[in-house]
Amino acid sequence: MNREVFNGRRGGISFKSGKPIIFTGKRKIAEWYAYNRGNFNKPPIVTTVSLDLHKTADYQDLMQAIKETGAGIEEAKAHSLREKPNIVDYLYVPKVRANLVNKDFDCFEGWDVLPSVEIMITAVFDPAQITVTDQQQLS
Repeated sequence: MNREVFNGRRGGISFKSGKPIIFTGKRKIAEWYAYNRGNFNKPPIVTTVSLDLHKTADYQDLMQAIKETGAGIEEAKAHSLREKPNIVDYLYVPKVRANLVNKDFDCFEGWDVLPSVEIMITAVFDPAQITVTDQQQLS
């Protein structure tokens, strides 16, 4: 299944294998991220991509992977990009992500709880699933 989604950050998206790549289905949210995340010496950029998804993990699948791997909050903190990690940050723990991939999941879809809002995200596990269709620098 192909889906168009967005990523926003200063300096644009980077595709690093071994880490989930997070997208939102709402351009406005990606624009907020573009202004508020990344290297503040770089311009805000919204990247539009098409995702090639086949088997999506959900909250229950993620909780099962956490349980099966014995991953704890300290591991989530060690791998998280945030000061106060939430359940989605367990996707950054390599053994949790590997558990999901071993079950043939190629992405996670669910709610990411931020300090003032909850957003629906898609976290892709393999950069090969991503095709960039547009990049726009915001003013």
